[in-house]
This record gives sequence, structure tokens and C-alpha cells, in this order.
Amino acid sequence: MQYDWIGYLAGFFYIICYIPQIYTLRNGETNKLNIHMIVLQLLGAIGMTLYAVLNNLYPIIVLNTASTLCLLSITYYVYAKKD
Repeated sequence: MQYDWIGYLAGFFYIICYIPQIYTLRNGETNKLNIHMIVLQLLGAIGMTLYAVLNNLYPIIVLNTASTLCLLSITYYVYAKKD
């Protein structure tokens, strides 16, 4: 509990990594993203969220929930632009 701030800080930097991908999507450049990597990250984030919920790891819950939302939005825009 005393060092939860480290988890939140690490999560903040982790979530910032999605900004370039989301920016690329806003410009309609979906062909520059590797959808296989995005889907694998999504599966990993969902699995880590479940693990964190089962073990009451709140920084990990927050981080992976935010990561899952970012990855779901990226996946949605990639598939929406293909049509």
C-alpha cells in the first residue's frame, strides 16, 4: 500500500505509449499499425485486469482497465476503417 504510487506512475507512462497509435488512427493511417500486436496486447491487458481484480491490486486494475479501453478503441478504429 505504501508504494502504490509507483504503480500509478508506471501506469501513467504505460498509457502515454498509446498516444502515437491513437494519433495515427485519427489521421486515418490504419495500415501503419500491426493489428496482431494490438490484439495480443489487448488479451494480455484483459488477463492482467482479471488477475489484479482477483488479488485486489488496485494500481494494476486501473492501469489495465485504461489500457484495455485504449486497445479496444484502437482495434475498433482499425476494423471500422477497413470497410
